[in-house]
Amino acid sequence: MKLELEKVAASALKAIQKHEKRDGVPFDRVPTELLSGNQLDLSQWTLVVTDECLQRIKATHRTLDEGECSHSSSLTLINLSGAEKISDHGLQSISPCCTSALRSLYLDNVFRITGNGLTAITKHCIHLQSLSLPGTLGIQGSSFGIIGQQCHQLITLELSGCRQITPWAFMKIFEGCTKLKNVDISYCSLITDEQIKLLSEKCSDLHQLNLRECKQISDVGLSFLSQGCPSLIELNLRRSELPFRVSDVALLQLGQGCQSLKCLNLHGCEMISDTGISWLASWSKELRHLDLSNCNKITNKGIRHVGEVNLSYCPRIGERGLKALSKCEKLNILDLNGCTGVTDQAILHLCDGEFIPGLRHLYLAGCKRVGDTALSWITDGLRLGFDSNLSLETLSLKGTSITKEAARGISDRFPYSIFKYNASYLGYWPVSRSDDRKVIDAYHKKTTVCTTIQARFRSRREKDTLRLAKEQYCKKRVAIWLGARFRAGKARCLFRAMKRQRKEVLTNTLMIQCAFRIRMSKKKAGRMREKRWAVVTPYASTIIQRHWRGVLGRKRSSKLRARMLEYLENCLQATIRIQAWFRMILAKRLRLLLQCRHFSLELSKFRSSIKIQCFWRTIAAKKVWKVLKLELEEQERLRIASLSRISALVRCRLFRKAIQKRVTVTETRLKASLLIQTWYRNETERVRLRINAEKEHAELRLKQADLIQRTMRKKLAHLELLKLRAEQAELHALKESKATVLCRWMRMCIAKLRLQQRRVEYEEELVKSLVMKIWAATALASAWRGKL
Repeated sequence: MKLELEKVAASALKAIQKHEKRDGVPFDRVPTELLSGNQLDLSQWTLVVTDECLQRIKATHRTLDEGECSHSSSLTLINLSGAEKISDHGLQSISPCCTSALRSLYLDNVFRITGNGLTAITKHCIHLQSLSLPGTLGIQGSSFGIIGQQCHQLITLELSGCRQITPWAFMKIFEGCTKLKNVDISYCSLITDEQIKLLSEKCSDLHQLNLRECKQISDVGLSFLSQGCPSLIELNLRRSELPFRVSDVALLQLGQGCQSLKCLNLHGCEMISDTGISWLASWSKELRHLDLSNCNKITNKGIRHVGEVNLSYCPRIGERGLKALSKCEKLNILDLNGCTGVTDQAILHLCDGEFIPGLRHLYLAGCKRVGDTALSWITDGLRLGFDSNLSLETLSLKGTSITKEAARGISDRFPYSIFKYNASYLGYWPVSRSDDRKVIDAYHKKTTVCTTIQARFRSRREKDTLRLAKEQYCKKRVAIWLGARFRAGKARCLFRAMKRQRKEVLTNTLMIQCAFRIRMSKKKAGRMREKRWAVVTPYASTIIQRHWRGVLGRKRSSKLRARMLEYLENCLQATIRIQAWFRMILAKRLRLLLQCRHFSLELSKFRSSIKIQCFWRTIAAKKVWKVLKLELEEQERLRIASLSRISALVRCRLFRKAIQKRVTVTETRLKASLLIQTWYRNETERVRLRINAEKEHAELRLKQADLIQRTMRKKLAHLELLKLRAEQAELHALKESKATVLCRWMRMCIAKLRLQQRRVEYEEELVKSLVMKIWAATALASAWRGKL
């Protein structure tokens, strides 16, 4: 009985564990089968990759090295992009596995590593060909120089977002790595034209170069690049500061020097016009992708020369431009923010195109002439992906005529996007790492399909065994029925021979009575067994409930522990970012105070110089006036002495001339003083306006910072609310699934009890029929005896 109870409890627990649902992704650690092999690509599993996972990799490859396959177990590729939980300790633990056979290393956005981790990895990788370190802000700028000292065989180098790299480190890298073909140094604002000149001299076989937000690069550096790198295929010059440093002259030089250019990004280069685009298109016949967003001088004529384009804030782009873009089959991202010339009819032309594999990102913010009609065309006309869903992941609709209700009504068509509606955004935004989630979900679906296939196979096999058992049971029943028929015939034969064998009939009746008593005892034993089973059933249910409560408590404790760790980590990251932002604001305020002091000093100097000039001019005028007065008195004396006989008319004329002369002098002086006063007032007013503008700008920044903080708090609160709702929904679903499992188990038990009852009833009927046959036989025997 105890063995039966243990079997029932184990089967119930297995059913409960089979129907449990996990939170977040379906796995909490990387599967073991993905940690073996020469190429270790965990970029889509970095949500669950930790230092412990790297130690598992080290142990796996150590066991392989100890065996016979030591040469085949050397790693050739390591991809840990986005692994935010990896630190220097994990890289140092895996560094012994990074032998000279390693060719590719990807550590994108691994924030916790420092120069020690980079040194430990590059020390053993002398034949490394591809190195990716974008977003590694923990490494100091001078520490990147070790790449040029150790990795001389590099072909691909990605340092995007590493703003701390110094020009000295760039010089070391470009001098040591002369075989570079693909270089990504976007957001490295310290690089200048001198480093670009050294890059063009040392790496003449360069194919791809990303200079996004490298604001110090100008036409001079691009001229060196066009002369030294003729095989350049892809170039990114996107910028938001100093847009005048890149002009049409750079496009002319790039078109003449790099005729194999296929992809060019000119976002924010406001000096680019249709003339430069025509020059570039006339020389670069292989050009396929060109980003011209925020280039206000570009019109529909310039768009005809390219295949793929980014046209944000180009108000002259209209219906004909989008009709030309609909022919780009490989269009993936289309940015039309601020294009006021785009209408519903233009969106219809765009939806008529066939994009392979499909348009994923569409930005329509600021397109006021786009309405709900265009939204219906987008949902019906664009190419559909798998599961009858739109291929779009990002759809920006802020500033359009599309209503919030219409945008929310198509949320079921965006499985990997969330609907956002706030003061700055309206539309659909992809969830974080949507591609990785797709891969993990696909892997989970494959595993679930495999398990369902196995379960169906087992159920089919059980059905076959049940069918065979049923056939055997039917055969047994047929055999019993045939035996009964045979025994009935035999009884008839015995009844006919009863006259000759009375003693044998009496013995046969006694044997039948014994068999009947044995059947009745068996029936009584079955009833006793059922009573014992009814007593044991509550004990089994209590054991199952106790096991289930233990499982639920352990799961809740692990969830609370994981939430607390995640909360502490988020608090640490938030404090670091707030401190950095506060230091930046203090630096900006200090710079503003220094500028104000400089302006006040210059103003005081200017005022003192004006006062000195006015004082000197008054002294000079007084001296001239005294000299003139003496001369006039002397002339008057001479005239009185020598020309005493001149008439009064001549004296009057001379007196009038002197008065007119003095009037003209005074008028000129007044005009000069008025001009000086007006100039002084204008200068003071201009300085005052500048100071007021700076004050308003500072107040506006403070208001924007407050607004950003409020929005971030609202978003965090909204995310917490959504998380709580999701947890409640998952808990409710878990309870329902467990309730269904228990209901199925109880139904199975009830079915077994009913089957036993029917079996007992069938046995009772069989016994009754045998009793009736025996009674009939005894009655016939007694009747026969009476006749005798």
